[in-house]
Parts: sequence; structure tokens; C-alpha cells
Amino acid sequence: MFAANSFAQFNQLDHDDKSHYFGITGAYNTSRFRYYPSADFIKNDTVKNISATSGPGFNLGLMANYRINKRLDIRLVPAMVFGEKNLIFTLHDFAHNKDTLSKFNIQNIYIDVPVQLKLKSDRVKDFRMYVIGGMKYSYDLASLSKARKANNLVRLLPNDVSSEFGFGFEFYFPLFILAPEIKVSQGLMNVLYRDTQLLQSRELDQLKSRTITFSIHIEG
Repeated sequence: MFAANSFAQFNQLDHDDKSHYFGITGAYNTSRFRYYPSADFIKNDTVKNISATSGPGFNLGLMANYRINKRLDIRLVPAMVFGEKNLIFTLHDFAHNKDTLSKFNIQNIYIDVPVQLKLKSDRVKDFRMYVIGGMKYSYDLASLSKARKANNLVRLLPNDVSSEFGFGFEFYFPLFILAPEIKVSQGLMNVLYRDTQLLQSRELDQLKSRTITFSIHIEG
């Protein structure tokens, strides 16, 4: 109904003349690890398998958008990001000749600072689509928690850098712009703190994050 209303009129015709504008954003995210086994995983028959599963989360943030030209913007979208990832180790108990599962639910609280380029299509009445690409720095506040430092957990480093790409749509209303968006973030850094004293940590060589985010931006 909102989309139909937006096509029936011409809202904010002077918006493209603005050199900059601001907004707020809320999002749902799902994230997981890409894992790379170490040489110990091949040699050791105690750990039979490693798997990674996704966990849910959400984002709350702000947006600052600067217009470079008719087609291209640069924007900054700092946000607080809450999420979780799961690692599952299948361990073989030789004493009882059976397999057991060791599951690690790793919760994250990130401060994200993405810098993105936004390539825009022509505006069709009160509708426009766009694509984005850029880089993101993340700092994991939860990495400092006592629980994360426990000896029975896989340890993580707090800093990460990711590449990002995605697309979205802008719907122009009289007082604001509504922009649903989907993007994929791929971690470029190894966030594993490898501790050779821990069995699960020895079996891993690298951990890299991967996140899919569904956002709703409300822009001025």
C-alpha cells in the first residue's frame, strides 16, 4: 500500500540537490564462521568433524550520506551490532566408543564502522534502486568478557575488517525516505586466537566471519 502511494505522487523533488543528509537504521543479521582446519585436525583422530552454523542478531545505527555526483554517494553507517555464531565439534570417546558433540555458542557485540560507495539508478517517480560496496571495521566488545576468556571456549580476537556489497531500494514519502536493503559482509582477517593448550583451538587454523544483513534505513 505504501509503495502504491509512493508511485502516485512526486515527493521530495529537491532531495537530489542536497549535498548531504542523515538517517537512522535498524537491521536483522545472520552470521557464521568460515573455518579452516589446522594440520593437527588431520593428525588427531579425537576430533572427527567441525561444523559452523548461523545465529541471529540485530543492528541499530546512524547514517551520514554525502553526494559526490548524480550517480555516486559515499556514506558512513556506524552501528552497534549484536549477533551470535556457533561452532560444533564432533569428538570421539574412545573409552566408550561413541561420538559426542561439543557446541560453542559465541555471542558478539560489535561496534561497526562501514564506509560505503553507493551507486544509484535514475529516479522513477518516487522509486529508485542502488547498489553498495565498501569496507567495514569491527571491534568486538564481547571479546573482553570473562566468559569469552574461559579455558573451555574458543578464543577470538577483537578486531576485524570486512568487505561489503549489496543492493537496496528507496521509496520517497513526503517526510522521509524508506530504504530496505540487503548486504553481505565477508571478514578478511583471521579472528581466531589460537591457543595450543585447548583441544578445539588446536584443530583450527583460521576463523573468518560472514554476515548477511537485512536493513531498513529511514533517511531525511
